[in-house]
Amino acid sequence: MPIHTYEFNDSNAPQRFLPPVSFPYGAYHAAEIQYLFDLPSPVPVPPLDADQQQLSEAMVRYWTRFARSGKPMARHAPRWPRLAVDQWPSGPQMLSLLPPSPITTPQFDFGYDHKCFFWDPLLGN
Repeated sequence: MPIHTYEFNDSNAPQRFLPPVSFPYGAYHAAEIQYLFDLPSPVPVPPLDADQQQLSEAMVRYWTRFARSGKPMARHAPRWPRLAVDQWPSGPQMLSLLPPSPITTPQFDFGYDHKCFFWDPLLGN
């Protein structure tokens, strides 16, 4: 089964689910959902700014095309590559959902950048 990976990278995404705090929430888990759907919020939320709205429109095009054809491509947007381990030496690519426009980026440092290896000793790896 083809796999297409992405990373949501809007560190200024509005927080729709929790009250305001003294620090930025960043690109928190599930933040991208508000870029795809108009959801009600239990807390007051500012609207997406112009760059975020542009990213939202690109994301809707990607997801719509994927639902229609099984291929997450969008007109006038960067190619969303399939994850393939045979993409060396350049390395696997992924789609970075970064305002105002998605970009295709190497996936080399994803685990390092996100401290995924922290869990290895705890999981016996």
